[in-house]
Amino acid sequence: MIIKRNPIAYVTSADVGPVLRRETTFRKMVELACRAAIQNAGRELPLPKQLNAGIAFFTSNGEDFAAHWREQTCQGKPLRPTQFESAIHNAAAGHCAIQLGLTGPQIVLVGGNIKRAAEWQLLSGRSRFMLICAADESVPATCYVLEAL
Repeated sequence: MIIKRNPIAYVTSADVGPVLRRETTFRKMVELACRAAIQNAGRELPLPKQLNAGIAFFTSNGEDFAAHWREQTCQGKPLRPTQFESAIHNAAAGHCAIQLGLTGPQIVLVGGNIKRAAEWQLLSGRSRFMLICAADESVPATCYVLEAL
């Protein structure tokens, strides 16, 4: 099997612009990087179902809510669970899967080799198209596509 690696896409939080009320800058940054990687691979959305497209996502810190929690608490405002949906590491990958219509494997690692994890999905036949994305709130989201040919 031949695995093709496509060009890398980078998106910073400054590239995101305004976000919807139920979104976060971090999740939108990851989504935009994934969209750019799909475009760099010469594909358009929606992706063909037979690709069983998936996402392999790596983050070491995820989204940082400490400053937001502190601000809300100091101002005496109530904390609501919906304000912290991305506090768990798989939230950004799940958001991308929903927004982009990905129906294949979803892998989230905070340590280890994300490229190998994605390659295994291709080699095992579980997917023919894997987005590989790495992001933390303080660094650009980096994303590219591996395809089984």
